[in-house]
Amino acid sequence: IGVAVSDRIQVAVWNEFRTPMVIGRVPGHIKKAVRVADEVASAVIERLKPGVTSKEINDVGRAMLEKGGYGKYSPYGLVHSIGLLECELPWFPVQGDLQVTEGMTVCTDVFFFRMDWGSFRLEDTVAVDKNGARRLTKFNEKFIDRFLSDG
Repeated sequence: IGVAVSDRIQVAVWNEFRTPMVIGRVPGHIKKAVRVADEVASAVIERLKPGVTSKEINDVGRAMLEKGGYGKYSPYGLVHSIGLLECELPWFPVQGDLQVTEGMTVCTDVFFFRMDWGSFRLEDTVAVDKNGARRLTKFNEKFIDRFLSDG
């Protein structure tokens, strides 16, 4: 089960997050995939700073996906713009030179697509300021640790 939540904040900005859900005990292979996706998302957020290009951001995340064995399941870039709608221009292409600028609001979007057991997305909305990015959606920060725990 996937959960996607989207909301307009004061009719000015679209806000969203997506998280994986499993009914019952989470199998080890799903935990592994979600753990890698969470690590990739955190690395992408850490890299989102003014002046960094979309290629530089995607290179960091794509290398982690390949190392984890999930590169072929992630079909596109790891960041997209957001505004009045999801996925507005400008795009953050994998091989592009779009520069991150202060004041951008974007989504990190780690999408694992068509694996043997299914697909999921781990997505958060972040704001970029002069020091880097901060999450506007906080759910995944705490939920993923609980999702991956054995308790």
